[in-house]
Amino acid sequence: MRTFLGKIGELTLKGSNKKFFENLLVSNTRHYLKGTTAKTSLRAGRLYIECEDSDGEAVAECLDCLIGITGWAEAITVEKNIAAISEEVVRLC
Repeated sequence: MRTFLGKIGELTLKGSNKKFFENLLVSNTRHYLKGTTAKTSLRAGRLYIECEDSDGEAVAECLDCLIGITGWAEAITVEKNIAAISEEVVRLC
């Protein structure tokens, strides 16, 4: 399973209609990734996409072209404790 994190851009400048633009961004992402295993969610001002390894390239291409995203990165999900984080860092190095 792969996780991608999209950084939302100008949507943070919107006022009372911010939720509309956030929902539109999620909807557009789901549309572009139709036919893949990707699951899209928006939390704390970040766009999260989880997918099977085989769909990682399609997700990366989507995030490169998606309007409203200023940047993205592949992320790793671990438990919220220093031991789990340290273990994953050592594994990656």
